[in-house]
Amino acid sequence: MMQVCVRHVPVGHRFLLIRSNEEFTMIEIKRETPSGTKYVVLKHGETKYGSLHHSCHVVLFEKTLAVA
Repeated sequence: MMQVCVRHVPVGHRFLLIRSNEEFTMIEIKRETPSGTKYVVLKHGETKYGSLHHSCHVVLFEKTLAVA
């Protein structure tokens, strides 16, 4: 496993947010927002989408999940 930032996580990949030790899945990368790029994620065990700052440090998991 290697340490990267949120901006390097491909859509559909699961990752661990280092600062909180929580699992997320990258759902979408929106580049056309007024404030710049938005990284839409889904926290493991939740149903509501959220977003993370592009420079948050994460660890990628080996397996990926299919995103509809």
